[in-house]
Amino acid sequence: MEDRVVGQHHVLFGEVQQVHLAEQGRALVYANRSYSAAFRLPPAPNQRGEAAGQSLCVACLSSFAAVHLPGLLVRLREAHPELQIEVIEGDQAQVAHFVETGTAALGLLYDRAVPPTLEVELLTLQQPYALFAADDPQAQSETLSLNQLAADPLILLDQPLSRDYVTGMFGDCGLEPNVVMRPSSIELVRSLVANGLGYSVLVTRPAGDLSYDGKQLVVRPLSGNHAPISIALARPKDSPLTQEAAAFTAACSAYFGALQPC
Repeated sequence: MEDRVVGQHHVLFGEVQQVHLAEQGRALVYANRSYSAAFRLPPAPNQRGEAAGQSLCVACLSSFAAVHLPGLLVRLREAHPELQIEVIEGDQAQVAHFVETGTAALGLLYDRAVPPTLEVELLTLQQPYALFAADDPQAQSETLSLNQLAADPLILLDQPLSRDYVTGMFGDCGLEPNVVMRPSSIELVRSLVANGLGYSVLVTRPAGDLSYDGKQLVVRPLSGNHAPISIALARPKDSPLTQEAAAFTAACSAYFGALQPC
């Protein structure tokens, strides 16, 4: 692998296959990234001949993308069938970076650890909860405190913001959780919990209470005063919205505004 310094950017040639300059004033854009991948929602079939130039790139946090992004894109297509949307998934830091560098015009992320160069619009509040297998004795309680859970085996979602948020909750109570596994996907966390290998504390809640392998899960609220976390829409500060970005922003407000509180 060969590395070079270009301006203030350290570029690695190897996994990254192409490097090119973006428009003036933006950072280098790395093509064929190994750390994330994009997909497109094309215009509606009856709009494709009229959609030249009407496109928008947005970034979305992978931990809640499967829960919220499909419904949001459906709402956007109903309101603006002419738009083509490119979506890049990533973790919290990646989503913020995509928006900072202009790779994405907007980013869906959490309202924590957001760079000062970005401004955010809060979309929906999420409360943390405890997740158990159906036969876990702790699941018999209607609510639980972190003190009751600290000694039990915790399966911690190993994404930067998620793990810091959960371990910070325990730390604020003067506790240290007993972390036994650190999966990087919420789907695997749920399956491990459903199979009785531990419990978890999460904020994203899928619609159903079954794991991928068909086992029952039980959700319980946490007692105590724990700071909630919000899904937010980020964009560069003092940057005017394009017509396409304004349409996406409006769709986000409508979609999340119609959700039941978590």
